[in-house]
Amino acid sequence: MQLQSLFLFALPLADAAIADLYSDKECKHKVGKRNVWDNSCAATVIEFMSMNITIPSNKKQFLSVWNGNHCIGRRAQRCLQAKLFAYPLGEGSNMGCIPTFNARGGAKAISSCGFCL
Repeated sequence: MQLQSLFLFALPLADAAIADLYSDKECKHKVGKRNVWDNSCAATVIEFMSMNITIPSNKKQFLSVWNGNHCIGRRAQRCLQAKLFAYPLGEGSNMGCIPTFNARGGAKAISSCGFCL
């Protein structure tokens, strides 16, 4: 019972943004979905060219996308605040489609932190 109480107490401290990942630049060909927990690196096994934030975190979580499947080196795109870029993709609209590519190709990882450098 003590362990269960401890788990329920710690649960609200964890928070994640959820993004759909796409193989194309227009968010049309979905290839996966990724949870990005606070202060973490979420690597993928696929290269994605765009993403759509379907659920922003409850906090002011910032996301960066990276070319390699680790979150070091050069970012593929700018750092952005998840809540400000979370739009549903609708019929004929790609307002929530976020590019995740640069001259080196698509992204393979997403990181989260409380601020952008």
